[in-house]
Amino acid sequence: MLAERKGLGAYTRPSVSSKPTRRGTAKSGSGHMSFPIVGTGASAGGLEAISELLAALPSRNGMAFVIVQHLGPDHESLLIELLAKRTPMPVTQAGEGIVIEPEHV
Repeated sequence: MLAERKGLGAYTRPSVSSKPTRRGTAKSGSGHMSFPIVGTGASAGGLEAISELLAALPSRNGMAFVIVQHLGPDHESLLIELLAKRTPMPVTQAGEGIVIEPEHV
């Protein structure tokens, strides 16, 4: 699932941790499911690293991925199309009413 942040200031290199910090709980029509939700953010310069991460992951990993891209206000994102080429997981744009699902970006 992808979200965009436009025109929100200077890029700061994200810190990297080898340990997940939170577990997410998502609702489904049949109740609750618990699975890790992995969140990351980057400017256009981080596209290669995110692409490599997704390409290295197995499609059956039990995790949901939320990616936030920083863009200038005059730029259109091609992130969905670019990342969909690098992973067999479904890649969709975040929006109101979208449910976070495991093995989805």
